[in-house]
Amino acid sequence: MRKKYAKGEMEMTDLYIDFDGVIKDTIKVSYKMMEEQGISLSDRPRVIKFYQDINWRELIEASDELKKAFHYINQICEEKRYRVSILTTVNSQQEMIAKVNYIRSKNKEVGIIFVPSGIDKSQIVKAQDAILVDDYSGNLLKWTEAGGIGIKFAEEDNFATINTLKVFTENENSMVLCRKKKYT
Repeated sequence: MRKKYAKGEMEMTDLYIDFDGVIKDTIKVSYKMMEEQGISLSDRPRVIKFYQDINWRELIEASDELKKAFHYINQICEEKRYRVSILTTVNSQQEMIAKVNYIRSKNKEVGIIFVPSGIDKSQIVKAQDAILVDDYSGNLLKWTEAGGIGIKFAEEDNFATINTLKVFTENENSMVLCRKKKYT
């Protein structure tokens, strides 16, 4: 959402960044762990239980940061062109605590918004005219239906795509993403 400021002040757009699959590679690591435990991804009740019971601090530590994510998040925050928040789905209170501790160890000012599993991100925050960077197409479909700008953190034809958060820094023209299919 764009908010108007007093004359001379800059107009800012809300930029929401997903955590799992955009900032940290927790998805790949957790899928490997489930495979090792014999949990099929199609067994939704077991997958949900896995994510509720896993030690999230250890999962986050075992997962790589993707494409210097916090380097660029910190730069985006410093430039003050976007109101940046991490908008992340959570399955448990333990997951929330682990994510807050990790995010705050990297950045003290970025907003953190938790979305309970099973709830659309566009139901938690106003999507209209706001940008969501996410790796999950389902979230992006609902986001764009709610009037937001969905940007896929991967390669896909149905959304503007990126593979680094660098596109939101001052030296890059991020609004080009609204008109392009791919940006790398």
